[in-house]
Amino acid sequence: MPPGKKRPRKANEQTPEAESSGEPSIFHSRHEAEDEIPENRHPNLQFARSLLCYPTYMKNLAILMKKEVEAPKIIDWEPLRIVFLEEPIRDMLRQSYVCPSIQPKYVYNDWVHLFELDKPIYMEWCMEFFSTVEMNCNPKDSDDDSFLRFCLGGQDQSMSMFALAKALGIYSPEELVVPYFRTYLQHGKRISTDFDKNTAWVNLSRIRKFKAGIFSYLKIGSRYLRIIQRFISHTITQRGTNTEKVSIPDLFLLMCFRDKLNVNIPYCMAKYLCTTAGGLRSESPMCGGVFITLIGQHLRVNLHTGRVI
Repeated sequence: MPPGKKRPRKANEQTPEAESSGEPSIFHSRHEAEDEIPENRHPNLQFARSLLCYPTYMKNLAILMKKEVEAPKIIDWEPLRIVFLEEPIRDMLRQSYVCPSIQPKYVYNDWVHLFELDKPIYMEWCMEFFSTVEMNCNPKDSDDDSFLRFCLGGQDQSMSMFALAKALGIYSPEELVVPYFRTYLQHGKRISTDFDKNTAWVNLSRIRKFKAGIFSYLKIGSRYLRIIQRFISHTITQRGTNTEKVSIPDLFLLMCFRDKLNVNIPYCMAKYLCTTAGGLRSESPMCGGVFITLIGQHLRVNLHTGRVI
């Protein structure tokens, strides 16, 4: 060790004074997660220390760097067509909106398009996004840019509900310019904390009490809804080996499909990406990489440099 230089202190290492006194030290490494993250990581994952959320970003990144990315499965409609189930399921998935002041009825196949998304997945994009993403659960309208905030392409990004709907690519350009499209989004159902999962489960399965992660989709009475649950768990939530279990978000969506209630898809996808998709609270891999790719392409993140064009 050169004279005049002090040995770097490791995370949680006590000061000499504390060691001699036998008392726990109040001095710790400022950002303990940095010890678990390689210094030669991608430039987009080298967050500025001046950021207020820097400790949180680094803590999340340390968790994410130990994970793999789960690739979604792709739906093959042909077996369903052969047994005459394709059209009833497509019909159950269609959403429509009728504006009180005009006659046309707008019909959307957004769920079908969402289930059919197929894009490459980039590990660095997923880690950058999941380390930093946060959601405003109560945006003032569908154009409120504070709805979704995250880093991607080495820059701070923000998206409105409408911008996320456009980025996901599940609506055609013609559908996006319909005068009442934003109203359609705003009126769509959103899962809330007061969602009555027990009543919903009774309605779907005739079993008295719901327990998340316990009941199998095989308990669902409708064969159409059983198939749709498979769509959800394999293509959107990508729960790996636990796809047969019905989660609370599954239950909410299945009730909406059964009762033909429109769902605010951008809101539900943002909620999913901000809560469980990154796997920060569990041992599960990172999921939802296809959606992050679509967001990155919408923001014009360069595939080779990782920066916004």
